[in-house]
Amino acid sequence: MATFRLATRGSTLAMIQARLAADALARRYPEHEFILVPLASHGDRQPTLRLADSPREGVFVKDLEQALLDGRAELAVHSAKDLPTLPTPGLVLAGFLERADARDVLIARPPSTLAQLPPGSRLGTGSPRRAAQIAAVRPDLRAVEIRGNVDTRLRRLAEGAVDALILAAAGLERLGRLGEAHELLPLEVMLPAPGQGALAIQGVAGTQAAELAAGIDHRDTSRAVRAERLLLRSLGGGCLSAVGAYAVVAGDALVLDAVVLGDGGGRVLRARARGVDDAEVVRQVTATLDAAGAARLLRPPAAAGPLAGLRVMVTRSDDQAASLTRALETEGATTVGCPVIAIEPIDVEAGRLATLDGYEWVVFTSANGVDQLLAQLQRADRVFPIHIKVAAIGPQTAARLRDHGLDPALVPGSRRPRRPPRPAARGRGSG
Repeated sequence: MATFRLATRGSTLAMIQARLAADALARRYPEHEFILVPLASHGDRQPTLRLADSPREGVFVKDLEQALLDGRAELAVHSAKDLPTLPTPGLVLAGFLERADARDVLIARPPSTLAQLPPGSRLGTGSPRRAAQIAAVRPDLRAVEIRGNVDTRLRRLAEGAVDALILAAAGLERLGRLGEAHELLPLEVMLPAPGQGALAIQGVAGTQAAELAAGIDHRDTSRAVRAERLLLRSLGGGCLSAVGAYAVVAGDALVLDAVVLGDGGGRVLRARARGVDDAEVVRQVTATLDAAGAARLLRPPAAAGPLAGLRVMVTRSDDQAASLTRALETEGATTVGCPVIAIEPIDVEAGRLATLDGYEWVVFTSANGVDQLLAQLQRADRVFPIHIKVAAIGPQTAARLRDHGLDPALVPGSRRPRRPPRPAARGRGSG
């Protein structure tokens, strides 16, 4: 009997999903043992990082892939929608489990459907695809960036940080919480991310472990997800792009639907194709979308900018390079990421976090301070007390607070600042 290690993220949902893969392998190969190896991914270590601002794809994948390459695991289990579009050299997507419901769901407080949400309602999502598709049908709603696991997001909803959430039906179903959804969003309104609802098993090419994973591959799921991923790659998008795609196998044929969105939902391009040659189906959908302007939405031209022809090294940390990188590329530059600094949090004792309730004001002196304090609170399973007033040193720090659902009462230089209380108030700055 051989033992095979399956690398997985350590969240509750990821562990449940990895257990599904391990159980499927154990049923097929009872002579072997399959154990889980939980690891923290880059995305898990940065729970407040805006996914749309991430300078790289695969924030939930790369550390698991490195475990395969380093020999710390023989297989890795991923949510297929998190996978980068380009394969990692030396690794293969060996098999897919049968796909769960790929649709998204709406959960609202008070209970409501998408059509019933009042104008101006705050809709929590970390996905540009979801935000843009909602804006296309309900431009009167306001998308609010929200991160964290399902429990964290539902807690933010209960606290009133948002009025509604959009989550994947598959994740809720695997957690046994699908009954909390108030509406399954139809595909005509919300096409899922490529690969959504499917679990991928990755291994090192040419190994016994990869061959075992291939032996439990669900053929129709594999065919559909690989077509969706090929479409995303053909369009030049990534796993964070505002692109939806969903393929189904009907007899011998593949039916592929896709949507590309731009201008925050102001532009919506749709295409569909059907055929027995999967590559040709993808080519037809890609051609239709490109002819309608998809390439311009996904790859804004910058060649005419004042920095055209220049290569610029960006030395900021990975987590903070995205905005500068985008600004440089908009002006025509080619950027080269070379981080030489890293932002590291200072550990705060749990006892000190517990005293936060006794303060009236908290002053944030940087966006980093916002991210790190809220990350510390999340790790301690605490929330920011709603009675505390918040001050931000500037507009970017204020914007980061709003991303987390906190409305600063004081921002120096703002038009109508709210005056803080007397100096005797027990406030403390957080940098």
